[in-house]
Amino acid sequence: MNPHSHPIELPVVGAPSERSDAARNRILILAAAARLFAKNEVSCTSMDAIAVEAGVGKGTLFRRFGDRASLVFAVLDSTAREFQDCFISGPPRSGRVRLRSSV
Repeated sequence: MNPHSHPIELPVVGAPSERSDAARNRILILAAAARLFAKNEVSCTSMDAIAVEAGVGKGTLFRRFGDRASLVFAVLDSTAREFQDCFISGPPRSGRVRLRSSV
């Protein structure tokens, strides 16, 4: 294998693809939930309020996530993935700047 070649991503057989409207709704719901959880805390945020904030029907929200606990987990997972992606692929910095920002 050539050391300068990039790995090839293989398709996952049997993995369902997400429809574009479903992906859009997922993004809207996760963003709305994160905003409301930060503003009102999880225990004070209703699924109704999240659906209204996201601009989706309550049925869409419940079909996608089932309950508030599953939605909280999805928000945490999404946030962690976003942080990891930014951390791993962020802009390169000099060693001195990296050291200063971590202290």
